[in-house]
Amino acid sequence: MSSGARPTASEGFGRRILQRFTEPAALRTAFRRARPDPLTLDLDTEEFGRAEAGERLIAGRFDSAGKGVSCEPGASLWRAKDPSLGWLIEAHSFEWLADLAAVGGERAEQTGRRLFDTWLREIGFQYDHLIWRDDVAARRLRALLLHANFALPQDSTRKSAAQRAIVAHGHWLIRRVEGLPAGTTQLRGAVALAELSLAAASWREQRNAVAGLVDAALSSGILADGCPLSRNPEDALILLAQTRLLLQGYEREGVDPPPLLEAAVEALALAVRFFRSADGGLPLFHGGAERADGRVELELGRRRLPYIAPQSMSEGRFERVAGGRVTVMIDLGGAPGGPAAETGAASMLAFEMTAGRRRLVVNSGSAAHLDPDWALASRGESAHSTLTFNDSPFSQMAPPPGSPEARHAPLLSGPIGAAGERMQEKNGVWVAGGHDGYLDEYGVQIARRLFLSADGGDFRGEDSAMVGQGRERLFERRLAKLPRAQRRVGFPFTARFHLHPTVKASLVADGEAVTMRLPSGEIWVMRQAGGDLSLEPSVYYGRGDAPEESQQIVVTAAARETLTQIRWAFRRVGDINSLPKDIEALEPQDEFAAADARRALRRPPLPA
Repeated sequence: MSSGARPTASEGFGRRILQRFTEPAALRTAFRRARPDPLTLDLDTEEFGRAEAGERLIAGRFDSAGKGVSCEPGASLWRAKDPSLGWLIEAHSFEWLADLAAVGGERAEQTGRRLFDTWLREIGFQYDHLIWRDDVAARRLRALLLHANFALPQDSTRKSAAQRAIVAHGHWLIRRVEGLPAGTTQLRGAVALAELSLAAASWREQRNAVAGLVDAALSSGILADGCPLSRNPEDALILLAQTRLLLQGYEREGVDPPPLLEAAVEALALAVRFFRSADGGLPLFHGGAERADGRVELELGRRRLPYIAPQSMSEGRFERVAGGRVTVMIDLGGAPGGPAAETGAASMLAFEMTAGRRRLVVNSGSAAHLDPDWALASRGESAHSTLTFNDSPFSQMAPPPGSPEARHAPLLSGPIGAAGERMQEKNGVWVAGGHDGYLDEYGVQIARRLFLSADGGDFRGEDSAMVGQGRERLFERRLAKLPRAQRRVGFPFTARFHLHPTVKASLVADGEAVTMRLPSGEIWVMRQAGGDLSLEPSVYYGRGDAPEESQQIVVTAAARETLTQIRWAFRRVGDINSLPKDIEALEPQDEFAAADARRALRRPPLPA
């Protein structure tokens, strides 16, 4: 079935049969096979929990994905009206048990036990497609195993029933994990099953089989440089935390771990080190969030890693460029495949820029937890600091085959991208990339060249829309179809630069430049040549459930020739050493520039 096709009647009928008969029967079988084993998982469960969220839960309110629902005694959290997709996933994943664990104490334990008990009575093993979706069920199983003290009732009869329900999650997942497409969902499911094999007596004889599932998921779901197939930096952090804890569990049980597990932990740690932004968080690519709340440092602090971050992720197709106190992260890859196509974003050639410990240029982040229209928009080209031609997408969104329900996010597909190029010069670093996402429709190829000076005070770019060889007639035909007034001008070729909400920006010099002031006191100026400059509203989803108002710099050029270029530059105002110290931030890591200097690529950048 093509990526843009609608599900056929037979596919829709088959899915209805599956969800009405086959899957409910499989769920009942999983519960019948389960034994009420005592759970003896002995792990250091210092997973990152949010004490503030835990306090709200204890007080009787569950807030997630922009929706708050009462969870006081007598109010059913599980019968919420009009819940969003994001709220349902977070509520039924039970990962909020970590928030209760962060608070600790009897009241937190009572809250978790009551919520799990009502879930068993009101939801339990009644089949619902989303609640028993593979990723949601795996997250729930793992949370219940790691935080059993905050979920299992004290009454012996009810405790036995709850233990049986937890074990039944494993019987439900094991028949599904091996058949899942490679990626984060499969790997998280395999990790949850491995932890169950360490915790439940009836699963010990399945340890070898489960270890094989873990190895298979690791080999297919993580690239050689540690980048997950989803190309989502937050997934790298999540998988690092989970595989590290699993490895620890095998060591404590005195059981040989899956052969690939330890190497995977090291690779994921290096990937997180690569993605770590200067503020201690992560860049916003392919559905991730900032997570600049200490959890990145918590995980990296548990591994002995080089202080200097890697400069390239060749398999993941990301580049990291640093100079002085400035770091730039660039996405040179394409849309992720498999299950990650539901969360992947059109961020090819997008970049993020930090100055000191402050984010300056960003991507908008994921709104997957909000309204479907917002979620879709946040994955598109215009929500990223990248390039568009004729205000058209270079990627495509299509419903999953046979899945017309609103609970399925559209699948993203798009160009793979040309090979990225990087070259070190004495005064800085060049990075270049491109893609052919507009070649078939307009005959146009897109390219971007970026340069960061060694001291970090000069960041420049050259964005190009070029008519491909042999595509001149296609371009002319598309140009001729434009209204007469627009034909004289040409197609709009647009570069967007989304600014972090903490950046205060304004147009100056009669609209010829933009000044940007960071909370640290640094001031930057952006100028451009080749297009029209404007400062427009934007929105940012990277720091929490609620969207934040922000701004974006937009440069639009008129493309009607074989080559159209926009040149732009961000330059810091004044001497960095004369600025007041940013006391709210950590000290910078100037060693990044030295690391780049030691690893120059041989291939030159695209010609000017």
